[in-house]
Amino acid sequence: MSLYYPSPGSDPDCLRDYQVLYDIDDWHEDFRPVVWWRCPIEETPWVGTPLDDDFIENYYTHWSKLLVPPSPEEYKKEVSEIAASWTEEVRKYGR
Repeated sequence: MSLYYPSPGSDPDCLRDYQVLYDIDDWHEDFRPVVWWRCPIEETPWVGTPLDDDFIENYYTHWSKLLVPPSPEEYKKEVSEIAASWTEEVRKYGR
């Protein structure tokens, strides 16, 4: 699982993966912090891991992946690279 927000050039369908609720038994420490939910969803979620001191045992029932945005510098760099590749495509094939 990627910890970071999909890059600007990513397939838009990749965001669907962040809309899935997983059962608590599917969590593993390799996932790092995730968003924890109690179903039915009637209150705000909690972010963290079951290894955290303030995790409430037997309370949360599901989790979803956490979108962590890149730094502004990383994002600008990615967008610039994509824009440069598009500009090159336009030059190659004309307007």
